[in-house]
Amino acid sequence: MRKEISRFQEQCVGAVIALVGMYLTYEVYTDLLAKLAQYGEARLVSIQSMGPAFVVVGIGMFLFPLYRRERLARGEDITHLKGYALITTKWKVILAIGIIAEIAYIYILMNAGKSSLYSIMNTKYINDFL
Repeated sequence: MRKEISRFQEQCVGAVIALVGMYLTYEVYTDLLAKLAQYGEARLVSIQSMGPAFVVVGIGMFLFPLYRRERLARGEDITHLKGYALITTKWKVILAIGIIAEIAYIYILMNAGKSSLYSIMNTKYINDFL
């Protein structure tokens, strides 16, 4: 039998996942800008670029009960449900938003050298400050 965790514990895990995702998002983007400034090019090959998806799922975990708890609260029998069938529509939407956020972030990273943010970060004043 599976031990149930409390809703508070779910929220704490969600907050930690969201914070780790925010850190990874920031770290990857600033690292990419630094490499662009130093070498004029950068490559993106890292699991760390999954930050935005972690942020969305972590916020979802903080705001909403997990799909298993949600189904049990509605009184549904989940013994016959496995894998993707167990996930509720709400969590399917949250996961889809996470995937969309990830795709958008990768697009932003791929075009970082062309963006106005890169131009702002590449100014002499900002570089001297950093």
